[in-house]
Amino acid sequence: MISFAGNAIVAKAKSIYGKRLSDADYESMVKLKTVPEVASYLRNHPNYQEILQDISPDAIHRGQLESLIRKNAFNHTLRLIKFVKVRDEGFYRLNLVRREIDIILEILRDI
Repeated sequence: MISFAGNAIVAKAKSIYGKRLSDADYESMVKLKTVPEVASYLRNHPNYQEILQDISPDAIHRGQLESLIRKNAFNHTLRLIKFVKVRDEGFYRLNLVRREIDIILEILRDI
């Protein structure tokens, strides 16, 4: 039997991952020629609107776009952790720590 917290995390995960890119989205992006075109395409996609709303697609480079995509995944993980039971939280925190390390390493590479 799934508890209330279990139901909440499943519902939240479906909400978040229901907005992911479809096969058709990937096929459309493959046809694009530049990073600004991909950034503009993603900016109009529900899963990336929030994270890309303040960027100028014409001024972004590949590293910045990759960083924002990783940050978006990190934010999704944070949202899911809010619904996790205390005994299961360690499992999800491992994912969060891994993503956090990747972000820190990326910042160090940029410096």
